[in-house]
Amino acid sequence: MSIGVVSGMIAALNARFHPAVPAWGSIGAADLAPLAHMSSSLLGEGEAEFGGEILPAAKALALAGLEPLDIREKDGHALVVANSLSVGTACLCLADVAQVMEWSLAALALNYEGFRSQLSALDDSAHAARPAFGQREIAARLRMALAGSTLWQDSSARRLQDPLCYRCAPQVLGALQHSYAQADEATAIELTHSGDNPIILIEEGRAVSHGNFDMTAFALSWEQLGQALAHCSAATVNRCMKLMSPVKSGLPRFLAARGQNHMGYAQLQKTLSALEAEIRHLANPMSLNPMPASDWVEDQSSMAPRVVAKTSEIVTRMRYLVAIELICASTAVELRGVTEELGLATKRIYHEIRAIVPPLEDDRALNIDMEVVVNLMRTNARPLVT
Repeated sequence: MSIGVVSGMIAALNARFHPAVPAWGSIGAADLAPLAHMSSSLLGEGEAEFGGEILPAAKALALAGLEPLDIREKDGHALVVANSLSVGTACLCLADVAQVMEWSLAALALNYEGFRSQLSALDDSAHAARPAFGQREIAARLRMALAGSTLWQDSSARRLQDPLCYRCAPQVLGALQHSYAQADEATAIELTHSGDNPIILIEEGRAVSHGNFDMTAFALSWEQLGQALAHCSAATVNRCMKLMSPVKSGLPRFLAARGQNHMGYAQLQKTLSALEAEIRHLANPMSLNPMPASDWVEDQSSMAPRVVAKTSEIVTRMRYLVAIELICASTAVELRGVTEELGLATKRIYHEIRAIVPPLEDDRALNIDMEVVVNLMRTNARPLVT
C-alpha cells in the first residue's frame, strides 16, 4: 500500500471521518464487500459518518477538510483483499474482554467475602498438583485480593466445601484467561501478516495464488473465547443466586435488609436469567457449515466477522452480570457485618461500589444501579491494582 493512502486513512481517522459500512456481507474469506464500502467512502463515493450524521461521502470529506484518496498501483487490492473488519473489531473486543475479566475477578473476591467462602479452594499446593491453564495464576491473584481478610482465620468459612461456582472459580476463570490468550495470539498473527491473494513475491518475481485469507484458526479461537465467557457468566449467575438464597448463604432472602415485606434484589434474578440465556445462545458455534458463495467457488469460509461480533455481544451482556454480582456482594458483606473485616483490595472495591450505589434500604428500581456500576467498569480497567 502506498504511503499516501496510509497517510490519508490516518488523516481521516484523526478528522473523525468514518465510512458507513454495512454490517453484513462478509463470510470470513477476506472481508471484501465491507472493505470495498470503506474504501469507496475514502474515494468520495457511498456514505460516511461525520459530525454525528450519515452523509454522502464526498460531502463528509469536504466538511472534514479532506481530499479523496489518490490510489496507486495495488492500493485498491490492498484495501479490499484483507480481513480488516474481523481483525479491527477483534482488537476492540479484546480490550473489552480484558476489562470484564479483571472486574469478574474483583466481583468474585468480594463475593467470597459475602458468602464467607472456604478459601482452601485457592490453596497453591492444590493448584500445583494439576496446573491446568491459568488456574494457578488466578488463584494467586485471588489470594492477593483477599490479603488481610478475616476469611483466612480458622473457622471463618461457613462450610468445608462450597458450591462449585465458588470452589471451581479459579479453574473456570483460568480457562477464560487461556482462551483470551489464544484469541489474542490469533488476532496478532492476522494483524501483523498479509493475507493478500495473490501475494506478490517481489524478490522472487512471482505472483502466487493461495488461501492465506482463510480465517478458520482465528474463528475457532474466538468461538472458544465466547464459550469460555459463557462458562464464567453461568458461574456469576449461580453465585448471585446463592447469595440471595437463605438456604445457601444464611442471609435474608433476596438480600432484603428489612425482611420479607421487601423485595430486595428479587427482580434482578430475572435479569440474571435472561442475560445468561442470551449469552448461552450467542456462545453456540457460528463458523460451522457456511453456505457456499460465488457459484460454489467459495464453499469454505469461517464467518469470522460474525464470530467476533457475537463475542462482543456476549461481553456487553456479561458486564451487566458482573455489575449485579458486585452489587449483591456489597450488600452481602453489609448484612454479614464484615465490612471492617475485608481484605485490602476487597474493601477498596466495596467502597468503590458504595460510593455510587447506596445500600438497598427500601425497594427501588435497580436499573440505574446497574448502569452506574457498568460505567465504573468501563472507566477503570484494573480494579484490583492500586
